[in-house]
Amino acid sequence: MRDKQSQFEQLLLSHLDAAYNVAYWLIQNDPDAQKIVQKAFEQACKEFGKHADVRRCLLAFALRGAHAWIRQRSQPEDRSPTEPIVETHGQAGPETLSRALRKLPLQLREVLVLHELEGWSYQEIAAALEIPRTAVAARLSVVRRCLRNELQPAAIEAERLNRTTQLRLKIA
Repeated sequence: MRDKQSQFEQLLLSHLDAAYNVAYWLIQNDPDAQKIVQKAFEQACKEFGKHADVRRCLLAFALRGAHAWIRQRSQPEDRSPTEPIVETHGQAGPETLSRALRKLPLQLREVLVLHELEGWSYQEIAAALEIPRTAVAARLSVVRRCLRNELQPAAIEAERLNRTTQLRLKIA
């Protein structure tokens, strides 16, 4: 039995990065995200043998921990984090994407993180968040539209500046 528990814990450890991603993207605070993941790991270990999908179990505990953290601090959904959410190398720039993501309400950000980063199906998200599958689809549609509307003007401006720079280099 102890050997199976040890194997279970090793399997859980392989999913810690995914649990951290969920916690961090939702609360946007590194030290607290780490604490949430630690608690999620401990809870999952206590649930040994009760769940068939270890990864889903761990991420569900991380998700619940992030929700509890937000409720405990009464954090408004549009509060700016102290750190950027992601680093990316798109035309809009990482600061523009971070700003756009910070503007998203928690309900939209969580479905985006679970679906796009963690690869969860609509059904898995619906079960974890205890909402209908159609609500997941609707939230993903809204979040994609919000991000597109927010990022498109910045991308157009970045492209205009890029062309202007290229033209100046050709002239010089």
